[in-house]
This record gives sequence, C-alpha cells and structure tokens, in this order.
Amino acid sequence: MPAPVLLLAAPTGLDLDRVLGAKPVLRGLILFCAPDVGLPTGLPHGGWTARIETPNVYDFVACYRALAAGLPGILKVHDVAPRQLVVEPGEAPPAMVSALTLASSPFTTTLRFPLGEANPWEALAIGRAEAAVALFDRARFEDAADRFGQLAALSPEPTAPLFGNLVRVARTLHRWDRMLYACVEADLLQAAAGLHEVRPRRLWVELSRLVDAVKSASGTAQKLEQGDPAALLRDLIANADRRARDGLYVELSDGDLPALLRLADFNIPGML
Repeated sequence: MPAPVLLLAAPTGLDLDRVLGAKPVLRGLILFCAPDVGLPTGLPHGGWTARIETPNVYDFVACYRALAAGLPGILKVHDVAPRQLVVEPGEAPPAMVSALTLASSPFTTTLRFPLGEANPWEALAIGRAEAAVALFDRARFEDAADRFGQLAALSPEPTAPLFGNLVRVARTLHRWDRMLYACVEADLLQAAAGLHEVRPRRLWVELSRLVDAVKSASGTAQKLEQGDPAALLRDLIANADRRARDGLYVELSDGDLPALLRLADFNIPGML
C-alpha cells in the first residue's frame, strides 16, 4: 500500500510541527489553511506539499469555494488515487470542517476525525448504486459501467469487488447491445465467477439471481459468437423491439452492420 496523501485543515494557531511529527510516512501534504498559515519547511519523511487558502475560516461558502477550485487540480497533478487521500478536519472551525468534508467526499475513502474514521462513500454509495442500477435496467450499459466504476474506486474494500464485476457485466452487455459478440461469453462467465466470490450476506439472494442470469446469458452469447443464424435473428429482433419500446431510434452503427450482413447470408423467410 503506497504512503498516503494527507489533506489537513490548518486554522490559525495550529502547531504544524507537532501534528506532522506524529504522522507516519506521507507521500504528500495538502494544507487547507488560513491566510496566515504557511507551508512547513518540509515533511518529516519527505514528500511534496501544497496549499489551499481560504480567506475566512469561519465562512462555509468561502471555505468550500477555495477547496472546490483548488483540490481537483492538485490531486490530478500529483496523481492521487481515492484510496490514497486521507482527510483530517481536526479541530478546525465548523465552517472549515463542513466544507472540507463535503468538498473532499468525491475524492477520498478516509475521513479521520478525533474520535475515529469514516468512509463517506458508505453513505454516498447507496444513492449512486441506485442510479447505476436504474441505468442498467434501462439498457444504458455504458453509462451504468461508468457509475459502477466510480463506486469500485471509492467504496469500502468489502464491496469494491462487487462493483468491479458489475462494471465488467455492464461493459460486456454494452458490446452485446451493439451486436459485437466476440469474447462476450467468456467475459460474462468471468464476471459471474467474480460475482459468485463476493457473496455479501445482505445482497447474496439478489446477487445469486444475477449470477444465474449472467450464466444463462452466456449460453445465448456462445451461439451468437458462433454465428448461429436463428440466435442472430432473434437477437436482432429483440434489439429492435427494445429500441422501439424505449424510443431509441438510431442510425445503423458499425456494430449493427456485421450482424445484418451475416443474416443476409441466410434464408430468413424459411426460418420464420
């Protein structure tokens, strides 16, 4: 596990040398501070430092604007992954603590308070997961995969593999939806195996049904990948029916054409 990056609230009067001297090895330090607080001369164990200044530590809006403007760029420049960023509001004024908690929540999995730690994504993930599932149910698989990917990066370790495998399912079904059948069966079976290994107790009944559905879909995907004409025709009709039902009238894409060309080689009227 790489050394963490610390985002630390530093109001006026904070003894930085004392605070930082008690820290483990840090890869970097981001100081969220009042105007009269400067950067330390260096971290005890090396590493880079950055500074985000708020004009008023007692003004929530001013604090939040400073963080929203400065934090994303610093994290991007130093390539800080979500699980590497540790946020410590400490005993700063309430405006700083509130702004820091809110502004950092998309970028961190660890909020460290005097009385313990918390992962903001344990609460945020509930709404995000529901939105991702809604996209999945509407066959917006690519958008669902992006949402599941965010959850995989930021959720607590026990549930991160679940969302990672849902990313694989959604991306595979997106290819299927575009009639790109290569490797679909193998990817679905790998995703089903990964989902089977997760087994979160509260989700296992629902998850087991999804595993069964994914495995069942892989059987159809195998026929499609092998170019079975009846399976290709059924899939084409089902795809067209769904698009008509959902109002997704789109022009033929590069993914649609290969399936149509394959079907042109068969005696379709004789199959109906």
